[in-house]
Amino acid sequence: VKPLLQSTTVDNLTSNNTNSNVLNVPDRLTTATNASTKSNYANLKNMSTKELNSLAREKKKLADGEKRTFEDVKQSMSLYLESVCYFIQCAHDEPILDQRTTLLSATLSMLQHLVYNYEKMFHIPANQSVDALNNIRQKFLLINYWLQSFIYQLQYNINLPAIERCVHQVTEYCSHSKSPADTNPSFLYEFSKCMLHSYQSNHYWNKAERLKREEPLKKFVEQLLRQNQNRRLTRDDTTLDFLLYIFDAIDLLRLTIA
Repeated sequence: VKPLLQSTTVDNLTSNNTNSNVLNVPDRLTTATNASTKSNYANLKNMSTKELNSLAREKKKLADGEKRTFEDVKQSMSLYLESVCYFIQCAHDEPILDQRTTLLSATLSMLQHLVYNYEKMFHIPANQSVDALNNIRQKFLLINYWLQSFIYQLQYNINLPAIERCVHQVTEYCSHSKSPADTNPSFLYEFSKCMLHSYQSNHYWNKAERLKREEPLKKFVEQLLRQNQNRRLTRDDTTLDFLLYIFDAIDLLRLTIA
């Protein structure tokens, strides 16, 4: 499946909204309560969108730095993923729909760029541990796929009002269209574009499901489950709960040793 082509990148986006928590989130911690999680929880709950945007950019800038060792690669991966989490929360809190959609699309493009270039971006000299590098790359891809799937789900949810407006017209059109050559009305195009988000969300979720069954990742997923009282990550989680789970996964990725 080809990635969506986006002309906007996260580096070109700004947010002028300074109100935090425009959308309500559960006022409780639902995942592991270690110090790192508490810190991430505080940031996600209390920072304004402007502060979240700034923090996300700062982490991305640090992640872009030169990588010469396994530790450099591990830190870069973690920072990229943390950056994405903060961009997602920033979009979640953004009250202007167009800006929210644009930020999610740009964040999605960032994740896709990381997937298609991860071997080149996360490379270390041959005399260092190849097995450890492959191990951490697999963990990185798993978290990346989870995040891509969740963003597509958010994009789909954002477009639900448009889907609901179109569904009757689409049903009528498909029921009475006499020929595939009939001119496609604009509502059919809009409906199809929205529904693709649902397809893409399932596609990347299934990629993650297949990947986590690979032997090197089984222990990683099992440990993540233990840290979260056997609660599995799902796309039905609130944005806050989903991101806290991802932060737990990033912390585990950081514990990978060469």
